[in-house]
Formats: sequence, C-alpha cells, structure tokens
Amino acid sequence: MKEPAHGYGLYIKKISDAMAKRANRSLQAHNLTLSQSHMLMTLAAAEEKTHSLKELEARFHVAQSTMAGLVVRLERKGLLETLRDPEDHRIKRVQLTQAGLETSMACREDILQAEATLVAGLNDEEKALLMDMLRRVYASLNNAEGKDDLPVCLKP
Repeated sequence: MKEPAHGYGLYIKKISDAMAKRANRSLQAHNLTLSQSHMLMTLAAAEEKTHSLKELEARFHVAQSTMAGLVVRLERKGLLETLRDPEDHRIKRVQLTQAGLETSMACREDILQAEATLVAGLNDEEKALLMDMLRRVYASLNNAEGKDDLPVCLKP
C-alpha cells in the first residue's frame, strides 16, 4: 500500500519562510543582512572576537572574494576591523569592534525571541523531542548521522 503524502517538507518550508521573513524584518532595524548578522555572531562567539579571513571562508563555505565583500561592508559600518596577524603578516584577521559586539548581541536576542515564539505552544519535553527529531531529519538528509553543525553562536 502506498504511503500517503504528509506535507512534512511543505510545513518545514512554510516555517522556514516565516522565520526568514521575521529575521529580515528585525535585521532591517540593524541595517544588516542575514549573512552579516551571522558574521557578527560568529566573531562574537570566537576567542578574542577574531578569526582569520581564511577561517571565516572555511566556516561560511564561501570564496575569498565573497568573504572579502562581506568584511568590507561590515567594516564600512564600523562593526569590524581587519588587522594583520602579529606573528605572520601575510594573514589577515577580522576582529569585532565594540559596536559590532553590541549589534551581534542585539541580533542574538532577536533570534532567541524568534525561537521562543516558534516553540511557544510546546512544553519542555516537546521542545526537546522536536529538537531531537529535527536533528535526525537533518542528519538523514545529509547522510551524516549525528552531525550537528549549528553555528556556535546559537548553541545553548
């Protein structure tokens, strides 16, 4: 007997779209894009609030030119600065400014508020179960059982 279509993917897509719409609205208040906010939160979670440009390219899975453009735009906004590594001047480092740290904290609060709204109708046990199921679904799609690549800035 053929299994009926349940619309799992459709609901996941609708939830994703609604979350993206909400995120973009809140990011407009900070004059940021989603990628820019992820960059700020990644740097905020890093030791000494800095990463090398190469580390960021690998973490974000983007080309050097894409990362350079992102860095330049955030630098113009005064949210980060680029420096030469004191031990190896060939290495370019990206560091969060105080304004960048404050903005990243505001972005993180916006995300936490959106996450709370997302699961407001669930009790603690249901939230844990939902998270477990979402991780397993993600792992099955990526054929990487147990892989949890949630950005470090969003981990509890």
